[in-house]
Amino acid sequence: MNKGKRKLEVRLVDDLWTNVRKAAVSKNPKEMVGILYQSGFLEGLENQMRNKWRQIPPEVLDSIVIGSAVDILYEKISNGGVISNPGGYLYKVADYKAVAFIQEQKQMTTTLIKEMKLSDNFVDPFDDSPIELDREYCLKRALIEARRLLKKLGQENVQNVMAYVFDCIEAQRYDVKPAEIAKALGLSSGTVRTSLTRGFDRLKRIALEDDLANQILNEAKSITDINDEEEVV
Repeated sequence: MNKGKRKLEVRLVDDLWTNVRKAAVSKNPKEMVGILYQSGFLEGLENQMRNKWRQIPPEVLDSIVIGSAVDILYEKISNGGVISNPGGYLYKVADYKAVAFIQEQKQMTTTLIKEMKLSDNFVDPFDDSPIELDREYCLKRALIEARRLLKKLGQENVQNVMAYVFDCIEAQRYDVKPAEIAKALGLSSGTVRTSLTRGFDRLKRIALEDDLANQILNEAKSITDINDEEEVV
């Protein structure tokens, strides 16, 4: 009885991947995804990923991690690739995407700091050199000018997210992450990431139009010679 049941399960699995391959080869991604959903495979994969990667928001797992894995499988098969174990392939790709997402989050702090360099002479306020006070002044002045531009950034979510980032930088907190911002502002992590991208892009564009970079640079040069300092990267 058990052997017969196992044989039936194996046959059902084989039929599933045969149908998935046929849909992909026929260039029909919607049909392929429908087959995966109807079979319950995607639901099982989602549960596995959510249990393993609890730190990743469910919406990110569904769209970026699992969605990307399905897209990659489709492209591979539809272009003539041979996948002997599509189920295992989907799991490995999804797992890889999850790891990549976590690494991206870890790099977000560095990215935020680099994006906040409104001029080439933005310097580290933790530097305890003799001109520390002058550097701190430059940072505060840059933040004042950046806050002045908040209302020009458009959407309220973008303004609120960028204001939160500015507050963290002023408090010398450079470890802020999208998840923290999302929790503090009651937004989804996806909304926060989108707002950060749009906010920095608009801020840089407006800053150039407003001659902000030159203004900060001129003020910095008027109080100290930063040009001889080692560049902060």
